[in-house]
Amino acid sequence: QQHGGGSSEREGRVKRREEGRKEGGREGGEAARTGPDRTRPDRVSLPPCGGSEQQLGPMNLASLNGEGGSSSQLLFANFNQDTTSLAVGTKSGYKFFSLSSVDKLEQIYECTDTEDVCIVERLFSSSLVAIVSLKAPRKLKVCHFKKGTEICNYSYSNTILAVKLNRQRLIVCLEESLYIHNIRDMKVLHTIRETPPNPTGLCALSINNDNCYLAYPGSAAIGEVQVFDTINLSIFFHFLYFTESCQYDP
Repeated sequence: QQHGGGSSEREGRVKRREEGRKEGGREGGEAARTGPDRTRPDRVSLPPCGGSEQQLGPMNLASLNGEGGSSSQLLFANFNQDTTSLAVGTKSGYKFFSLSSVDKLEQIYECTDTEDVCIVERLFSSSLVAIVSLKAPRKLKVCHFKKGTEICNYSYSNTILAVKLNRQRLIVCLEESLYIHNIRDMKVLHTIRETPPNPTGLCALSINNDNCYLAYPGSAAIGEVQVFDTINLSIFFHFLYFTESCQYDP
């Protein structure tokens, strides 16, 4: 009996240990289920000002206008100088979109008179627009788009690669030359000839009337940039940014 009693006592201790393991396993599993997931970072959704979660993604211009196919093929896209509108050139013409809303692009103008528009530049929020078509890549048209009238047009010796505007100047960039026009009457004020080969039309025009500078590559072999004063029609300075040195030409 004593032996039997001892055996019963041992069996009781074993049973209690097994029950303890099961209870601990249930608690550990519950903690694992309710605790944070350490295998990946916590996901956080930041609601906009309205308070509801919002998924932001790229805007498709064709889907916004219910268009598709080759007629709506995108050839050019650029903001105006104060980023209030977006200009888009397509196979069928060009369009302007207002950027006053962050939720959607609102089309404010469309022109289908000129096909294959590869460059369309709007002067700030005015009605003045400069247009180049693939059908006539050496011809620049300056138009009043709200009136639907052509102000003037100019033809150049080579393909127009870029057009830049501000309230003082209009710049036409060819591969080896730059033409500086007066924006008021579109007369050619100056031509920068025999520039280093610039097949991509890389150039930048300041939108500031007081510092009306034009920047363009100064060399095809090294990292040299020329900065031209389009008001005084002279080189402002140039610098070699690979050697971090500046050379000023007063």
